[in-house]
Amino acid sequence: MPKMTIKQMYAGHQGLWFWLADNPEKWKDDWSDWEEHGYQPSNCFPCGWCDEVCANCPLDWPDGRCMPHDTMGLYREWRNSVRGSDHRALMADLIANVPLKKELK
Repeated sequence: MPKMTIKQMYAGHQGLWFWLADNPEKWKDDWSDWEEHGYQPSNCFPCGWCDEVCANCPLDWPDGRCMPHDTMGLYREWRNSVRGSDHRALMADLIANVPLKKELK
C-alpha cells in the first residue's frame, strides 16, 4: 500500500479515535474501517505514516509523544482506563483532537 498523505493519515487517525470515543468499550482492532484503510503498525495511523519512528510522529502530543517514558501520556491513560467508562471516552476524544505538528499543517 502506498504511503498515505498527511491528510489521509490524519483523517484515519481522527476516524478511529472519534469512533473509540463513541464506543469506549471497544479496542482499536475492533474498528470496522481497518479493511478500507489497510493495516497500520500498532493499529495507529501516525505510526504507519512515520514508520514507527516516534521522533518523526506527525502529531503534536501534549507530552511530546503518545507514550512518554516519564509520564502517563494520553494513549497509555486511554489503554489503562476502565472499558466503557466516561474517562476512556474522554481520553479517546482527546487523542482524536491531538493536532498535527505546525510544520505539517
